[in-house]
Amino acid sequence: MNRTFWTTVASMTVLVSMVLLAQWDRNRRMQEKLLGERRQLANQQNSQGLPSLLTVGSRLPGSKTSISKGEDQAVTSVQSAERISRARAQILLLVGDIGEVEASPASFFGVLPQVLREVQHLSVEEIIEVARGIEKSSSGGMSDGKSAARMVLLVLAAKEDPEEILADESLIADGEVRRAALNSIARRDPKRARQWLTRVNMPKSEKESFEALLFVQTLERDVDAAVALLRENPSLAQVSSGPTGTLPVVVGAQSKLVEAAANPENAEIKVAIASYVLRAATIQGGVPAARRQAEGMELAAEDLLAYFQMPPHQADPESLVSWMTEVLPPRHQLKTVPSLVRRWALRDFNAAGEWLGGMPPSTVKDESIQSFALAVAALDSRAAVVWAGEIQDEDMRRRAVERAISQWKIKDAEAADEWLKENGIEQTTSRNPTTPQ
Repeated sequence: MNRTFWTTVASMTVLVSMVLLAQWDRNRRMQEKLLGERRQLANQQNSQGLPSLLTVGSRLPGSKTSISKGEDQAVTSVQSAERISRARAQILLLVGDIGEVEASPASFFGVLPQVLREVQHLSVEEIIEVARGIEKSSSGGMSDGKSAARMVLLVLAAKEDPEEILADESLIADGEVRRAALNSIARRDPKRARQWLTRVNMPKSEKESFEALLFVQTLERDVDAAVALLRENPSLAQVSSGPTGTLPVVVGAQSKLVEAAANPENAEIKVAIASYVLRAATIQGGVPAARRQAEGMELAAEDLLAYFQMPPHQADPESLVSWMTEVLPPRHQLKTVPSLVRRWALRDFNAAGEWLGGMPPSTVKDESIQSFALAVAALDSRAAVVWAGEIQDEDMRRRAVERAISQWKIKDAEAADEWLKENGIEQTTSRNPTTPQ
């Protein structure tokens, strides 16, 4: 399923569940308050020698309502089983006929509030049991109404009692449930979440992103602890996280991180700290703010490389590429400029092409043109071929032109052949096609 769909499901679930969770908490607090008042009254009556309202039935000789502690627990267990069974039956009636959820999301979203209302008076343990009894599709995820309802209930339980969910591997097979549980723990105690992270089976990419998120959450609480995490894993400051493709900015942490970067004891993680600080500065004030920050930290070209290789998507490409070509030696530019030019071309290929045209001849320019042509091929096949022909290195030019022509033929073979004929260029089957003029 696509990410947009999952985001919609999560948003709907959170919005509805927040309201119902609030009602759930109010009901639970009211019950606890009433029970407390009854116990207080019972204690007063006991102190006065009066029979307790909580135990009066058991004190009446021969009373059939006399209940021992064990019997009371049994009655409670029976009542809980009845609540679970009743809630599950109602939910299955609501979602049983809903087929492919992604194909008809409105059908599921329409009954989602009713599904959540069925469990708003249940405990977390009871909600989990309701979910256990709902059949999960073999294809996983939210492929049908029952699978969707099961996942929503587990996500709801994970937010309330995440460790109960994580302790059972059968409940966290679905990534959404697993992430909901880990996120819930992380908000309360990042250190505890890291402990769970070592015990939970999950894809490597998901684990890396979550580790980066834990770094940010730790940074919000304790900068020194976050720096200690970087000593263990410097890549935490660079791993992408979230829809923006960058780690969230922790306001107020940058100054302390700058101090940490200047500490000789942190020399091995200076680049990692600088990468995070510069990315945060870019998000807050653009590339000019990052440049000022770098100058203030007296960062060398090597210290900037990690930032340049993974800049925030908010960074202005022209400002960033100009900075790169000013401060980085050619060997480092080869690692950064071509990929940035490609990203820039996908955003605004006219502006990228204009800048590229003014770049002096060099290996970096040839590599950048090659990246540019690859990006432009999907937008303007003819322009991609022409640009590929501007590469100075003969072997690189030949390969780039052949690739651009082949892509054009896949897209529109007739137009490609006509253009090639008009320009006197041999067919792409040739090992050395004439460079377009």
